[in-house]
Amino acid sequence: TQEVTRMGMREGEMEVIAELMWRLVRGEDPGRVRAEVHRLVSEFSSVKYCFDDRGLVEELLDLIHGLLKPPPHVLDKPTS
Repeated sequence: TQEVTRMGMREGEMEVIAELMWRLVRGEDPGRVRAEVHRLVSEFSSVKYCFDDRGLVEELLDLIHGLLKPPPHVLDKPTS
């Protein structure tokens, strides 16, 4: 579900995918179903829901890295 969503498919396409899967379960010719799968997928050739702005991606990664870095006092050597 995640991958087809990233390709831009929505509820309607999910229903088509379920129908195609059901047809295979019922024993329909895989070659016939495959042709319809190729037709469906050809309409969704670019990935959606991702970052196109490299600067934004680097900024977010820096922010995440900063959040994951332990506070300075955790790295201090214990005093005896």
